[in-house]
Amino acid sequence: MTCACSKEVNSIIALGLRSDVSLHCSSNGNYETLQCDDGLCWCADYKTGLPLYSIVPEKMMNLLPCYQDDDSFQYLRECESAAVATGRIKDFLFKHGTKFSNMDSDRCDFDGSYGKFQVVENQLRCTWKDRSYIQGYATQLSEINNVTCNCARDSIIFKLSGKIQRLECQGNGNYAKKQFSEGKAFCVDSDGYPTTGFIDLDDCPE
Repeated sequence: MTCACSKEVNSIIALGLRSDVSLHCSSNGNYETLQCDDGLCWCADYKTGLPLYSIVPEKMMNLLPCYQDDDSFQYLRECESAAVATGRIKDFLFKHGTKFSNMDSDRCDFDGSYGKFQVVENQLRCTWKDRSYIQGYATQLSEINNVTCNCARDSIIFKLSGKIQRLECQGNGNYAKKQFSEGKAFCVDSDGYPTTGFIDLDDCPE
């Protein structure tokens, strides 16, 4: 696992180079075998994303050896299909002088599934990979830079695996920084991993 794909996509988006990136990352952050982006497709090395064979126009992706010969196959998945379409419109408007277009789209994870939260009627609501809402976890839109929904997402993972989630979630879906085990307090990071041993502090350090 190199996370090279997720790092590349994140870098392109963060730099504002393009809004319609359609590289496909696997759930562990590596490149998927079939890649299509900016109108071109290729079979990629899973660690580097570099082409293993010829690069072809998107309409000819079925000629690639890594193409799935399936009538129902569609490269863009449900979430990213809408996100890429919106991104292309934004880029087009930007090139023609419209720098601030009030357009929003579903947030997608790098593996093409729906992101950890979506904007719904001026609220941020934690969501699962299929865009279903995780009940009980929402917050105001002004908190968009502070919300991870990691705890809310993990609660679903624990439930699906038949296990009990013992760490406490905040109402916005984040992990509470201060957790308790057998009456003793300790601190965790945004992913729920302990950052201290047992402590006597009122609050966890930032």
